[in-house]
Amino acid sequence: MIDEPFRTARLLERLEDVLPLPAILPSGLRKVLGGQTGAAAPERCEIVSASYAGDEGGIMCHLQPGGREMDRVFVVSLSLLFFDPRTPLARELNAYVKHRLKRLKRGHRAEASLENAGSPQTL
Repeated sequence: MIDEPFRTARLLERLEDVLPLPAILPSGLRKVLGGQTGAAAPERCEIVSASYAGDEGGIMCHLQPGGREMDRVFVVSLSLLFFDPRTPLARELNAYVKHRLKRLKRGHRAEASLENAGSPQTL
């Protein structure tokens, strides 16, 4: 299990209480969103809602990169976003992301070792 169900549900509830919440988009994500909209995506956007995509997807953020006047909403993983330290819940959100990424890396290493264990070794 990647996420801790109780802690994740509680964080999601707290996140929903402070929405809309500003977030910072990394350059790679800005390029992808810009390609979808046909216009350059701004560095900052608003998370307008959030949901949970299960242990596989984690907390998903619904973004409006152009602000509320934009009619399109994009859904991205919380793990792809950055937060200004002064943002409400920034410490908790960053801790969730750090924990999730650590667990995902650990799981990936475990899968690789299981795959290698079943294949013949060459000397």
